Amino acid sequence: MVVPTSVTQLFAPLAAVVPAASVELRGTWSRSVRRTYEKANETGVGVGPLVEVVDARWEGRFESALPMTGLAMRCEPGGALWVKAAPATVSLKVGVSLHARPGYVRGRASFTAGFHGAGLPSATIACTDDLTTSCTLGETHAVTGRPHLVAASNSVAFVVVLIPGSAVKVGRSRLWHLREEIRALLPADLRELLTRRRTGTLRVQA
Repeated sequence: MVVPTSVTQLFAPLAAVVPAASVELRGTWSRSVRRTYEKANETGVGVGPLVEVVDARWEGRFESALPMTGLAMRCEPGGALWVKAAPATVSLKVGVSLHARPGYVRGRASFTAGFHGAGLPSATIACTDDLTTSCTLGETHAVTGRPHLVAASNSVAFVVVLIPGSAVKVGRSRLWHLREEIRALLPADLRELLTRRRTGTLRVQA
């Protein structure tokens, strides 16, 4: 899966008005097995049954010479969830986690993603015996202002839009918004997304 065309088109005006900076993305996979309660409502009661869960995590960072922030999106056919990241810094943590039971019950796993203090709700994906092969990573080179595919699995795509710290101001509750001189150059729908809210949804077309 690639970045949906409608998402690329939505953010095209942003790429035209913010400084374009090259950003490198590096990360590694890790794998572990843990035991947990079979049902969530049994957590902490001290009785079973317990089940094993396989965790595969890819953890990385966007590295830049200049401070950045941005927003994260989980794109699926028809829609996307988005959430703003924490205020700008030069090293932004990003990660993807896959969780499944050994034997991968019904061939399904949980896919979650996070970016610089912003977490996205999990999605259920189809998986193989090796969880890491169920997730395809994007390119290691990103550019500010343009949607960047971090990882994808089946029809779920994890996309990040990096924004230079010089283009934003931080307000109450550490929520950033675009500077007035930049948002004045954007169409209303994109201006609203990047100014007033911390999280929201988008309609997405392939």
